[in-house]
Amino acid sequence: MRAIPIENHYTIKELEYFAKKCKNHRVERKARAIIMVLLGFSRTVAARSQGVGTQTVRDWVLAYSAEGLDGLQPAPNQGRGQVDCLKMIRRRLFTRSWTVLLRIRPHRQNGMFVALPT
Repeated sequence: MRAIPIENHYTIKELEYFAKKCKNHRVERKARAIIMVLLGFSRTVAARSQGVGTQTVRDWVLAYSAEGLDGLQPAPNQGRGQVDCLKMIRRRLFTRSWTVLLRIRPHRQNGMFVALPT
């Protein structure tokens, strides 16, 4: 299998400085793996040193080659976004299922908790 060429956007010293000053440990790991690849280590060795798979290092190298340091930044979360916990609790407290749960009080019987209706 042929190695994928890596585009060198920064010097190794600049990447080391970036990795040292980076506040996000995931981005730091990516930068350190890129440094190892630029120094001539195989992607397998770089992957083992960072505790990830070789496919992951390959993806990091492709992202760095395409976008530079911006390619190492985490992608925005595609989930449902932040949830306001208080709003969610208030909403659920007033639904029927929660009111039924709130009417049941725990009672200790023979060393076990059992739910008794109030």
